[in-house]
Amino acid sequence: MRKPMPITPFTALIEDFLSDLGSANTRRAYRSDLTQFAQWRIVGSEQISNPIDHLKKIEYKNIESYLENLRNLGREFSTMARALSAISEWFRYLGLHGYVELNPCSGLVGPKVPKRLPKVPSAAKMKAICDLIDPDHASWPSRDQAIFELLYGTGIQVFELCALDLDNIDWATKSIFVRNQYGKVRQLPLADLALKSLLIYLDERVARLAARGATDNATPVFLNAKLSGLGNPKRLARLTTRSVLRITKGRGSDLNPRSIRWACGLHLANNGAGVRILGAQLGIGIASANKIKEMSTPSLQRRLRTYP
Repeated sequence: MRKPMPITPFTALIEDFLSDLGSANTRRAYRSDLTQFAQWRIVGSEQISNPIDHLKKIEYKNIESYLENLRNLGREFSTMARALSAISEWFRYLGLHGYVELNPCSGLVGPKVPKRLPKVPSAAKMKAICDLIDPDHASWPSRDQAIFELLYGTGIQVFELCALDLDNIDWATKSIFVRNQYGKVRQLPLADLALKSLLIYLDERVARLAARGATDNATPVFLNAKLSGLGNPKRLARLTTRSVLRITKGRGSDLNPRSIRWACGLHLANNGAGVRILGAQLGIGIASANKIKEMSTPSLQRRLRTYP
């Protein structure tokens, strides 16, 4: 059973403010933040008979001191930022209703939540996955291996992978053509392992379609294992992005198409690929390519959360 919030001289003012908020989750979080702030203001002070007079005396340095107190207690940066937001909105409400004249939070900059580096699978981890797909844990092993080879070998996005059609493969140049969400087309070369796994899968694909009496109407490269929707001209048994996510998750809880894509870019950068090459390969802007390039520096490599 959850412990009830303590009653303080500020409780009525807090509840009046929260009643104007639409989100139940926000009310719950702000109630906790404001109640803790009110308790902190009471500690060490005289008995409060008029909470309004007490609130009028609060200055920005008191808010800074409270945030410092949260930091000393080991609170997360996100918790501190939310607390500042709750206090600022509360004083804004009090100001609109004439209780206080100034908002002590005005001009205060909340603590910046540090950006976490993405968790990227190591090269050894990706090699182990691509070398062998366990038939006992895959409904279509050759297809899944081809998916991993393309995700890691080309940096293709998951929706681009699912949208691949047979005529997007250029066998003469050993590459595939993909179109991003903005309609821009780029050509991605296929490494030998990716090409080999794709050929093995496509042979099995032809056999499965032949067993179902279908050959010409299934243009998607990657099909679902049950070939469901094969007769639907809009689906044609095309593999969905959700299915690809499930396939990658099956090889590790921290594994997903995005982390594999980051791994592709990072390992390209580690092998000397420049910003323009990264941008062209992954279909990203210069800023994102620079971020990947910076991640390949020794100082960030020590901080990068890779897993074996």
